[in-house]
Amino acid sequence: NHGSANGWSLTRFEGLAEALLAEDVSVVVTGSPQERAALTPWLDRMSGTPGFTDAVGAWTLSQLMDAVTQVRCVVASSTGPLHMAAAQGTPTVGLYRSDAPFWPERWGPLGPGEVLATSALEAKGGLNLSVEDVLAAVHRVRALDVP
Repeated sequence: NHGSANGWSLTRFEGLAEALLAEDVSVVVTGSPQERAALTPWLDRMSGTPGFTDAVGAWTLSQLMDAVTQVRCVVASSTGPLHMAAAQGTPTVGLYRSDAPFWPERWGPLGPGEVLATSALEAKGGLNLSVEDVLAAVHRVRALDVP
């Protein structure tokens, strides 16, 4: 989110991806070309992992919008892709800080899915939501019967 709001740490996104892949759930990582440098060490480690797709900086906005309609769940902090997915009916798990001015009641996605919010932050400022809690939300959202 380029620092516009507290996000979930890269370490926790990595943990979620590893947990999903261990369950044979495919994972697609998206982001802007500007975010690629921060993600490169992880993307390099994951390169060639079955079920893992690196799409960071690879898609146009139209391609990203098309992609989010073809997945069963989008997990993100308050970002454009989260809102695009929700607006198109794709279930989402939104990760938010529960304190103003970042609270999900104002900035949360409008569509099927769940929002997890916390006022607790990690030492580096990331949202203190556990991988286990987000993984459980992903399972619940993926079980939704969304046409």
